[in-house]
Amino acid sequence: MSQQTLFLNAALVDGSAPEPRAGNVLVEDGVIVAVDAAPGAREGREVIDLQGRTLMPGLIDCHVHVVASMMDLAANAQLPDAMAVMRSLPILKGMLDRGFTTVRDVDVATGLGQGLA
Repeated sequence: MSQQTLFLNAALVDGSAPEPRAGNVLVEDGVIVAVDAAPGAREGREVIDLQGRTLMPGLIDCHVHVVASMMDLAANAQLPDAMAVMRSLPILKGMLDRGFTTVRDVDVATGLGQGLA
């Protein structure tokens, strides 16, 4: 059985209009299947009332240096991979918190960035 989530009363930002518009979004098994002004049936669905909060696609940052946690790039290159990963976690979490769901780490001396983005 599929899992459906209905997001009600959203301020939708989808790039098709200069201003957010009111609407509802139905998601089924992690895929958006409907965007409509009418909410439709609620039975059998998880319903989340956004109360006018913004709903938008995830942001993309095409140029980040997640693993370069220090300004001294030579020192960054000397960090063990495990330490570089640990230092990158709060950076990645912060990006998620700000709405970035896709990032491209432009690499560092270790090449570790290829596996983190």
